[in-house]
Amino acid sequence: MADSLRCRKTADEGIAVESQRKSAVARNAVGWWLLAYRVPSDRSAYRVGVWRELKRLGALYLQQSVCVLPRLGATRSELEQVRNKIDEMGGSADLLALPHQAADQQARMIRGFRDLASEQYRKVTEECERTVIAEIEFETFRKRFTMSEVEEIEQNLEKVRRWYAAVRERDWFDAPGRTAVEASIEQAARKLPAYVARVHRSTSAGARSDERSGRPAVNGSRGATPRTVARSAGRARRSQGRTPRGG
Repeated sequence: MADSLRCRKTADEGIAVESQRKSAVARNAVGWWLLAYRVPSDRSAYRVGVWRELKRLGALYLQQSVCVLPRLGATRSELEQVRNKIDEMGGSADLLALPHQAADQQARMIRGFRDLASEQYRKVTEECERTVIAEIEFETFRKRFTMSEVEEIEQNLEKVRRWYAAVRERDWFDAPGRTAVEASIEQAARKLPAYVARVHRSTSAGARSDERSGRPAVNGSRGATPRTVARSAGRARRSQGRTPRGG
């Protein structure tokens, strides 16, 4: 019951943030949080760590050590946490609220965020095509139908989905490229069950051949059995039925 309530609360919060985002963008009235920071010059690892954390949050750098995030969702508390970490490192940081900017500056900042998200969408699409779609096609061409390949491809698809969800969460201004990611994920989800079915047929045929010859079953698939392949087939069918969150 408690887990259900927490999930419902999280979903409601997500809907509220999305509604807030769309309203602000539609009115071109989004405000900004600006973080200007200094990290000790002899602590390059700290400096890189701060940069990575801010990039993970989707921050747009205006110049070195100065970045902004839109005043949407939980960005203020996220930046406050970064500021606290910088203070613990022996550095200093100022977090300032910027009002709605002049039209040309506002447009430049929004364009900068759209470019960041679009580039991430491009990378996710390339990753899906390289590690899932092309991998399935290559292993099919080689006639390599093993559970080890199925497991690797399933893991790759799940990584792509998580990456896409993280980028989508930080795409505040509907950047181009999201449709291409979703199409690529859907294509991968369609191809995976067919590949799993080929693995199932190959494993079953190999097992029958071994039974007739009296040899122990050896198929190079890390202990694959019809049961394990069937479980993977079920996962693939469920994967095919999942639709990427499009907002």
